[in-house]
Amino acid sequence: MSTPQDLDTLQLPVELTRRPAPRRHGLWLALTVTGLILAAGEAVWLSRDFWLRQPDVRNFLTPRLEVFGYELERPYLPDAWQVSALTLRAEPAAPGVWHVEAMLQHDAGIFQHWPPLVLELRDWQGRLTGRRLLRPADYLPAGLPASLAPDALVAGGQPVRIHVALRFPASPDGKAAAFEQAELRPQP
Repeated sequence: MSTPQDLDTLQLPVELTRRPAPRRHGLWLALTVTGLILAAGEAVWLSRDFWLRQPDVRNFLTPRLEVFGYELERPYLPDAWQVSALTLRAEPAAPGVWHVEAMLQHDAGIFQHWPPLVLELRDWQGRLTGRRLLRPADYLPAGLPASLAPDALVAGGQPVRIHVALRFPASPDGKAAAFEQAELRPQP
């Protein structure tokens, strides 16, 4: 017969199981979120021309950045300016003087600087016979309000009639240049 053993001295086989180490999900989550924020920031930066063309984005950012003395760059809008009602006429009293008139405006949603204009003149056969680069001070009429001055930023939908008188020297044989066609293109 066996003697009862004290429960304190009872020897039971003990198996210890090791608990798995805690996973560090927090660190990986923080790194993933940081990577996503950096990728999104890079995507916005690479597409900044698109975002700077949006009037609402510009209106939101401009006053906030001006506090820090920063001005948003003006994106190049290749088709912002339109030239219409272009006419070319010779000055009857002065040989070699030509008058070019046109309407110039843009319909972009953001303010734009006046563009330089390239005037190309062609003869009756379509050959290029004259070219001039016109700066805003060359083609804008005098007496415009300050909001339309040559160095001003111009809002869309404000057509301005421009007039330029150009003198072209006579050819070596003494004849004044004769032009049949004019093309006026805004430059970036």
